[in-house]
Amino acid sequence: MSATIDLASVDGTMIAQVGGKAANLGQLIRAGFPVPSGLVVTVEAYDGFLAEHGLTARIEEVLRTVDFDREDSIEAAARDIKELFLEPGSGLCKELLAALAKVDREGLWAVRSSAVAEDQASASFAGQQDTFLNVPMEDVPMHVCRCWASYWNARAIAYRERAGVPQLQAGIAVVVQRMVDARSSGILFTSDPIGGRKDRLIIESSWGLGESIASGLVAPDRFVCDKGRRRVVESTINRKVTAIYLSADGSRSVPVGERDQTRPSLTTEEVRELIRWGRRLEDHFGSPQDVEFALEGDDILLLQSRPITTLVEDGGTLWTRGYGDEYWADVTSPLFFSVLGELLTEYVNHEGSRIMGYRNITDKVLLKVHKGHIYFNASVLEEVFVYNPKFSRTKELLNYFPPEGPGPHRPGRHPDRQAAMGRGAHRPPGPRWDDLPDRQGLPAVGGRVHGEDGTARRDGPDDPVGRGAGR
Repeated sequence: MSATIDLASVDGTMIAQVGGKAANLGQLIRAGFPVPSGLVVTVEAYDGFLAEHGLTARIEEVLRTVDFDREDSIEAAARDIKELFLEPGSGLCKELLAALAKVDREGLWAVRSSAVAEDQASASFAGQQDTFLNVPMEDVPMHVCRCWASYWNARAIAYRERAGVPQLQAGIAVVVQRMVDARSSGILFTSDPIGGRKDRLIIESSWGLGESIASGLVAPDRFVCDKGRRRVVESTINRKVTAIYLSADGSRSVPVGERDQTRPSLTTEEVRELIRWGRRLEDHFGSPQDVEFALEGDDILLLQSRPITTLVEDGGTLWTRGYGDEYWADVTSPLFFSVLGELLTEYVNHEGSRIMGYRNITDKVLLKVHKGHIYFNASVLEEVFVYNPKFSRTKELLNYFPPEGPGPHRPGRHPDRQAAMGRGAHRPPGPRWDDLPDRQGLPAVGGRVHGEDGTARRDGPDDPVGRGAGR
């Protein structure tokens, strides 16, 4: 059987063969969505590699020595196992290079894991394997092998153990896609993931590759759209001083010209086209979607689409990853959470209360762990910051609250994302921030905010550095 399958030949029934990420991309292509070309190295190829080199028994032998209560023991096992994946076999190299040459002999490639276990409803395995970008064609086979090895990252081993997933039960496939030479890119939410409005579609974008948004290098432009009428009802155009572009040597960070810094990174027609694709994606999957996109020349390309997940508990409390992912960018172990979570709760809920006087939140839960990720109680964060004087409110933290209107509704962002977006439930209507006194209201920050008629309503201070706009 062939070790590779063209992404265009993949469908949603092939998860066991190609993993969740590849199956999703194959569905998009077969449904007529514009997706960059590529292929998937199958789970059978990974299993064949294990069999060819007799690795299954050797991995089992290493795992028998692991004390899963000790992080150093898991780390040592991970190192020992990953050293077994030194280089791919010659047969895979030949087949893979021949397949890639048919697509683009000169281009660069993204090499990403597509693990089978990451699609289980009872566990979230996203972000535990490695991704490699800007890989020359001749180096792709080696990076496929490195993706296989990353299945045995210490955090992945530990998480499978906690989730009750047998270590050798499921395998890993690898997606190899052409890198997009993007002039603009960003993220699209087909419904407001935090405000809860299903008639609103949110787009965030900036110049160049999405890496500049994911890394927090820039604060992206933001377009709030009426999904049914396909029009922008509010836009925030931020100053974008840096962009990351594709080059022959990989990606490069370049300064943005003065004129383009405050120019929208998407035209009105491009926003309308993205709304159209967003609506189609939501209809196709039957649920609100979190979509990564890029514009190459005049073409819109969809890089990934996944459901917008929500975490609603305790009678409508908003639990959000939009803040937690800034500090816990990786999967969090129970031990790490038990130590740092307790210290952070003491600092925010109790020490802060003694200084600032917000005594009514001392008994509220600040943090929770869900599927290995940290969620913050947004009502606690809001209470903390309305009690802080304006001069002490940093732009990075204010980014989690709206320029005006009730309640936090800005979505956060994730790295593989490149990971996950802010999650939560709609907060009941309250007073506008502008109408509240200093101790109860937060000022607008960053960029120019425009109303439905396109005229500027308010100018906040420019933010040339960026406000921690994601991972």
